[in-house]
Amino acid sequence: MVCCGGCGPWRRGVISRSGTELRILSALAVAELRAGADALAKDIREVDTLIQRTNWEIEFDFPPTLQLSIAYR
Repeated sequence: MVCCGGCGPWRRGVISRSGTELRILSALAVAELRAGADALAKDIREVDTLIQRTNWEIEFDFPPTLQLSIAYR
């Protein structure tokens, strides 16, 4: 069962039905998974920044014949 967090009887992970309370427990360690995903996203951004910086900093020196063939494509 999934809920957005603030709707009806689902508040705070407890459901009350006919005097019996059912507690909803997460099957996954959400905070731990989110922290791992955030760390991976940061690593990906850093690698992407390095690639982009390298693309702009490196000057290619092509031989004149290759420059002509590239220009006419």
